[in-house]
Amino acid sequence: MPTRRTTAKQLRHDAAEIAHLRPHTGHVSNADESAHRSSNNQLSYIANFTKGVEHDPSRFDEVKPGRYRQFLRALAASTPEAFESLDVSPVPSTDRRNFVNPQAGLAFDLQGPDPDALALVPAPRLDSAEMAAEMAELYWMALLRDVNFIDFGTGSFRLSAPGPVHTSPPITVAKPLSSVNLAPR
Repeated sequence: MPTRRTTAKQLRHDAAEIAHLRPHTGHVSNADESAHRSSNNQLSYIANFTKGVEHDPSRFDEVKPGRYRQFLRALAASTPEAFESLDVSPVPSTDRRNFVNPQAGLAFDLQGPDPDALALVPAPRLDSAEMAAEMAELYWMALLRDVNFIDFGTGSFRLSAPGPVHTSPPITVAKPLSSVNLAPR
């Protein structure tokens, strides 16, 4: 009869084999990284995560392409040493901070599926209608953040799109709260 220790080891091996046999779906890019170019036809990386990577104030604070490519090489290397070697500070500094979060994808989790086996739908492209709709929604949320919830049903406020945008109709909230059926279903 096997000992508990031996049985526990076999269960772990069996679970590892099940996890190993799970299909790993590929990760799909939205292609923004290679889609946007600067005026001199160089990749601009304007639609990509560039927090912590040096930016160029003379180019409307766009990321410096060389620094971003260095960041991509660290991602491809998939080692902590590659991230530690990144030059993230525009000037020498004693309070230099290393990248940490991009390395989360290098971790292994012993519970559940391997994170690399889980894929997300690609983010909407910067130049897509979906992204424009999401931005419009975020702006409306910002406009409405200071409206009291109780005022939503009173029609006591009227908002229209800010600035020169004339294509979106004004929104009037006019349904009185008393006309909303709040009875349980």
